Amino acid sequence: MNTVSKKSMFFAVMAGLVSLTACVGGGGGGSGSTPLAPRPTITASEITGGMPELSYLAANYANTGDSGGLKASLTNGGKLVSDTPIPYHDPNTPQPDPDLDPYLEITEGSSSIVINAEYGPENDRGTGTIEFKTGDNGDFKVYGELDPDGINPPKSLLAVGIKDLDDTARKLAGLPQAGTAVTNEDLGDDTFFSGTYPVGGKQFLVLNSGLVDLEYASFGGWGAEYIMDGTLAWRDESRTGIYYEIDYRPLSGGDPAALKAPAANAAFTGKAVALATQFNSNTLQSPDQKFFHGDASLMIAPTGQSGHLAMNFPNFYDIGFKFNVSGSTFTADKTMLTVTDNGNTTKFRFPTNIDTSNGGYLNASLNGNFYGDPNGSSASEAAGRFGIWAKDTAHDDEFSIVGSFGVKQ
Repeated sequence: MNTVSKKSMFFAVMAGLVSLTACVGGGGGGSGSTPLAPRPTITASEITGGMPELSYLAANYANTGDSGGLKASLTNGGKLVSDTPIPYHDPNTPQPDPDLDPYLEITEGSSSIVINAEYGPENDRGTGTIEFKTGDNGDFKVYGELDPDGINPPKSLLAVGIKDLDDTARKLAGLPQAGTAVTNEDLGDDTFFSGTYPVGGKQFLVLNSGLVDLEYASFGGWGAEYIMDGTLAWRDESRTGIYYEIDYRPLSGGDPAALKAPAANAAFTGKAVALATQFNSNTLQSPDQKFFHGDASLMIAPTGQSGHLAMNFPNFYDIGFKFNVSGSTFTADKTMLTVTDNGNTTKFRFPTNIDTSNGGYLNASLNGNFYGDPNGSSASEAAGRFGIWAKDTAHDDEFSIVGSFGVKQ
């Protein structure tokens, strides 16, 4: 989510405030609110699902997969990219100008992974770079599942770098400079914020490094955990506290020389990593956010012109997309989406009674590419990004999940 689009956390919950007085039993008036407890800083354990750190692999984070991992996918000008523009949620409210949407491009630098960032309006586009250092003393650490017998090498590896938000990261996330104070900042629809954007917050980069043993492609994401400290006011209601949100942007890509169309009936398997968000519409509190990991399988139809992606997230949801294939590219939208309960035991709830006449909506997107041996006849790998945004009515919680995946034959 992006503060460029009216501080999305507040923008998403603000519509639900129409029913705030009724929901809290008439407790209006805007005073007497209780400051919220600070959220702990984002940790690698949250991102990886508790995988142990494998410190001895940190210097070689990019080559932990048998086929070369991330490093192989970034050779010869390879890159990982974010969507641009990212399809934001509510179709019933003004949407951000696509020219304002940030763009991320991940490339390999000298002893670093480099984020080339673009942000700002078309007539005043800004650029900058963010570097995550590699090597023994770098920003990255490698996390993985240890083999129970202690003999075989670890598997399911993710490289995670966490560092402080810098000026470029703040601009990329649509945030003002650290320490900026505002009074009655207009967030739209009679909602105003007074307070500060404090020093602090983290950015992080998570990259496949053997979670799926890909040779030509890779996937992951960049995120910024940011803070707003102050009072949010809507008409006669207000709440004072510390607000946290993670702005997460899925990434996928690979070696452009290895782009390949898939063969008919080809089957691929792999993994997906995603961040789910449940906005708390009637409380003005920080959203609930959690990373989920799951299995991914992708099948190409006999015509070779379409296919199906299935992502299985245990104790959460199964997410499926039918998609269209054009050469080495695949795409899908909300009409091609299925979401099925998979024994969900979490607080996250996908809307099941969407009423578009009452402000409800469903948006979704999927896109990515197929890759294979440049000298081969068809693709052997694929990587992509997806997003889902949904709400039953204007007064209900918004559910979203954004993520990326990689699969191979």
